[in-house]
Amino acid sequence: MPGISFGSGHHPTTRLCLQAIDNLFFQPEFKRPDPVTSGADIGTGSGVLAIALCLAGLSSCRAWDIDPNAVSEAGANIDANQLAGQIRIEESLMPACPDEFSVICANLRFPTLARLSGLIKENLSPDGTLILSGIREWEKQELISHYLAHGFSAVWEKTQKQWSAVILYR
Repeated sequence: MPGISFGSGHHPTTRLCLQAIDNLFFQPEFKRPDPVTSGADIGTGSGVLAIALCLAGLSSCRAWDIDPNAVSEAGANIDANQLAGQIRIEESLMPACPDEFSVICANLRFPTLARLSGLIKENLSPDGTLILSGIREWEKQELISHYLAHGFSAVWEKTQKQWSAVILYR
């Protein structure tokens, strides 16, 4: 349900993340995550990406946001989709959870995505997949280069209305 938090599905960054999730789970050229593994959504907003990860096939997901309105709205959306038993939402920054997640989504702006790269790498399983969006078209190559220097490889990228998203493997 759309509300005041980001992630109604109408913004290009959200649509690009949803397309990346769709590719990851349903296109044969991508390595599909093991369904018993857990996903993460950093800066969850409305919760739409955490919901999409579970509906696509993950058994569980953790979602974080520092905005209490987003946490409340995401909780309502998770309940409306009957996923309260699969998605845990927290009003905080993502903590260190070494190697816990097979997929991490983050639809945040470039400086935040760059700053979180160490924590993301620590929390992503060694063969995990990272979906990043919230990147302006002219920032995309710099962000990809930043993550390549942290041991990731870019396997997909797409731009829509001057916003970009990428899929990277660890």
